Amino acid sequence: MDCRTIMPARKVPHILKLSPQEQKEFVNSFDVVMCDCDGVMWLIASPLPRTGEAVNALKAGGKKGLCVTNNSMRADDDYEHKFVGIRVKYLQIVSQTLLRLCVGFMIHYMSH
Repeated sequence: MDCRTIMPARKVPHILKLSPQEQKEFVNSFDVVMCDCDGVMWLIASPLPRTGEAVNALKAGGKKGLCVTNNSMRADDDYEHKFVGIRVKYLQIVSQTLLRLCVGFMIHYMSH
């Protein structure tokens, strides 16, 4: 059975259309923020406006930040350099390589 037949569709309003109290409640409803890097935090080499400010505000509010990327050509050091450029001290980088290592370890560990 397809899960879409069980759960009714719900239209979610854009965060900027929420009242300040609703925005605060929404942000307080989670502990971890996962954000794609390329195309979300920056385009090619240029950071998107106020990206670092937004990330730092979330971190100041106690949120853990994870940057997710499917770009296997860029090293973690390259991302860390980009974070410095947008004035973000540190974000955990979750890459394809890291995910493959974790899944491989889990498969090996669970099979023994």
